[in-house]
Amino acid sequence: RQDSSRFRCFARETASEDLASVVRDGVIDAVEVLGNRVSIGKVASVSGLKVTEAEDGLRALAADTLATLEVSEAGEVLYKFPDNVRGILRNKSFMLRLEPSFKRILIFSFVFGDGDPNAGMDAKRWAQVGSIIQRSGGVVVAEQ
Repeated sequence: RQDSSRFRCFARETASEDLASVVRDGVIDAVEVLGNRVSIGKVASVSGLKVTEAEDGLRALAADTLATLEVSEAGEVLYKFPDNVRGILRNKSFMLRLEPSFKRILIFSFVFGDGDPNAGMDAKRWAQVGSIIQRSGGVVVAEQ
């Protein structure tokens, strides 16, 4: 039997990690705007997410933050979240703590690039010229 503790850093720590960051952030923002007591419909409306995305996001977030469920007088299911949902998630998940840094790095890479894409092109070009000359027996014309 293998010791699974050495692979723990790669294991999922929270259900919210499985969500797309757009869904997770949309649900968290909606919960914060609506005051921690929300329904699926209100979260979908405020966040602009599909109802199914809002529902999946609320379930994951509720599992990770130990939210409670209530039923309104109208029979609507409400999720009651503790304060500081975002902080609770970051404390539980190493990957979610690093996500803002990854986003900044990706934006930097997109704007400034990952180095010179033409690095080494001259050497490759001259190597190809040399191989063409060699294949032609030392005789080439400009069109080649």
